[in-house]
Amino acid sequence: LTQKAKPGDLSLNEYAIGYLLREGAITRRELQTVRPSVCNRLDRNTSGIVAIGKTVRGLQALSALFRDRTVSKHYQALVCGEVKSGQKIDGWLVKDVRTNTVRILDREEKGAQRIRTSYMPEQAVCLTKTPGAFAGRECTGRSDGTGFQKRQPVLTLLDVDLLTGRSHQIRAHLASVGHPVAGDPKYGDAGVNAYLARRFSVRRQLLHAGRLTFPVMDPPLEKLSGRTFTAPLPADFRRVMGEG
Repeated sequence: LTQKAKPGDLSLNEYAIGYLLREGAITRRELQTVRPSVCNRLDRNTSGIVAIGKTVRGLQALSALFRDRTVSKHYQALVCGEVKSGQKIDGWLVKDVRTNTVRILDREEKGAQRIRTSYMPEQAVCLTKTPGAFAGRECTGRSDGTGFQKRQPVLTLLDVDLLTGRSHQIRAHLASVGHPVAGDPKYGDAGVNAYLARRFSVRRQLLHAGRLTFPVMDPPLEKLSGRTFTAPLPADFRRVMGEG
């Protein structure tokens, strides 16, 4: 969890504060006036980079960057089906608070928020080949992303550029175009998920916040100005892709 859902929870904020205390970057006295906190929330069980503001000025400036969408955020996603070309997709998102899910519409309706996502395929992964074998042309069967009942399923690793930021946007948006994120319990394919859990011990959506690029900035964030931060693909991605 990014933040506590109930008093007894241990969230990422508590882990961050504990780390900063151990490193001597903050004192317990300073915590009485400001509490470091996460500025970019990820869906639960989505891995990758989070940014945490440590001081009042840093927290305010960093939060403003994410709010204004001046930080470039790229995700990696393993999705169902073979994706051969990149695409920018537009849609309208409506959230159901009761079920904590969203629906994607192709037109504007009252209460809907416009969303934009773009993606570019990096490589196809044929799950019935020997570990390390990639490229869709080596797979004699293809999945259209809707059923995945064929004998030779294919996943595609995408680089996803989040052009707007809404709850569950990437997961729901990709599912709406027939390429749900593999392992996704809310928007994914139950058959694919069961297969990945059985063969690769995948227990979550294979979505990873892999790259953050900051714009050119003045103080107090001048040390981040123009810099890019990356996080390598985690172990469950690499198992599915035959790399570990």
